[in-house]
Amino acid sequence: MNLKNLSAAALCALLGAGGAQAVVITPVALELALVIDVSGSVCSRADDALACPGLTTSEYQLQLSGYRTAFNDAGVQSAIESFAPSGGVAVGVYFFSQGVIRGFSWQQLSTGAQAAAFGDAIGSFERPRPTATTAINPTTGYEGAPGSGPILNTGTNIAGGVQAAAWGLANNGFDGTRRVIDVSGDGIQNSILSGMGSCADGSAACNAVLDNVRAALPLDIVVNGLAIEGDMGTDGIGNWYETHVRRGGFVITARGFEDFERAVVLKIGREIAGPVPEPATLGLFCVGLAGIGLMLRRRRA
Repeated sequence: MNLKNLSAAALCALLGAGGAQAVVITPVALELALVIDVSGSVCSRADDALACPGLTTSEYQLQLSGYRTAFNDAGVQSAIESFAPSGGVAVGVYFFSQGVIRGFSWQQLSTGAQAAAFGDAIGSFERPRPTATTAINPTTGYEGAPGSGPILNTGTNIAGGVQAAAWGLANNGFDGTRRVIDVSGDGIQNSILSGMGSCADGSAACNAVLDNVRAALPLDIVVNGLAIEGDMGTDGIGNWYETHVRRGGFVITARGFEDFERAVVLKIGREIAGPVPEPATLGLFCVGLAGIGLMLRRRRA
């Protein structure tokens, strides 16, 4: 049980005597926040040779089609259904560029049919307009009244996306045994946290914006990354994600947007199924078991 569940219990105790309506927190096996890049580098029109050179499908749509495939994947659906006795999986979606918006209300998935419906919904979600004014406070991540944040614009504010997702995890009405933020994108931080200004790509100050947000997250939140290779060359964006995005989790690299579907199916499946011991760790575990067995045999002798 995480802190938000304890807080809800305390609030219920305080309100109970007055007859106020209790706050209901639904237990689930996993809370998963998808944080998706819609910055200026993610083209949106395949028929525009300048916006999407060499592509037959927009990069934005390649991302969303990948998520549709992931949640329609038999292995992913089977993993979700295996957690049904524990409440299944709660999923939320956030889009970031210079500002951040929440694309979907948080949804609870416990069957293959629910996962497929969610995948189809995200696959057909219209791209947020660059001029849209966000409803997420740029300082706290709080999802307040429409117009409380900056316009989306074209910058890349991963830190804002992570912070908004963290606020959502704390206030979504679910209590997960595991909590994961899933960041996917093709660029690095180039915006200040408020989204009201920019900083130099790759600068210490710009990297620190994301590092500070990540360090302030509750200890139980894991951050995984899906880095889409492009302008930074082979493994460039992947290495940056390893250093500045990943937090106790893992990074998977896509070889461009055309490879996004393969990478995101692998990533979502791994996140839902849960952590698997690394081969080296598993080897040490087996060695330890063998040592314990030898010790017991000697004692019996």
